[in-house]
Amino acid sequence: MFLTTNSVEETHQLGLAIGHALQESLMISLSGDLGAGKTHLAKGIAEGMGVREDITSPTFSIVQEYRALDNSPAQKLDLYHFDLYRIMDEEELYHIGYDDYLKARGVIILEWAENVKSSLVDDRLDISLAYTPLENQRHISLLARGEKSEKLLKTVEAELSGGIHENTGN
Repeated sequence: MFLTTNSVEETHQLGLAIGHALQESLMISLSGDLGAGKTHLAKGIAEGMGVREDITSPTFSIVQEYRALDNSPAQKLDLYHFDLYRIMDEEELYHIGYDDYLKARGVIILEWAENVKSSLVDDRLDISLAYTPLENQRHISLLARGEKSEKLLKTVEAELSGGIHENTGN
């Protein structure tokens, strides 16, 4: 799925749709240049899951944990938000307890996932954000890599129908 967002609000709206659609544990890998909108998207996902805390990029703490509200669709899922910008090799990831997060019931969002490619799980949603010549516009690619992520992506597509501009690749 390829989309174009024309504002921070539209990128956030995409995140909301993803968060609303989450019903089970899943990894979401975010990649793109600095300032491309990964944290804005993560904030939308968290809000869509029912997280009401302020979501910030955990650049210095590497991971932040959040709990969704009890009345949200993702109420039994925790959110683990990683910022891997400062991770230089995958061994560092395991020193912070990455294995434990993989076993937990929750959604893992990995900003700068490209830094740890071989540590990503097979069933995940890969999201790549790219600048365009227009200041606030972004091209966003969503790629499901497994059964759970395909199910999620179909739900997101249905929720977004007519909202954000879908690109056909032509």
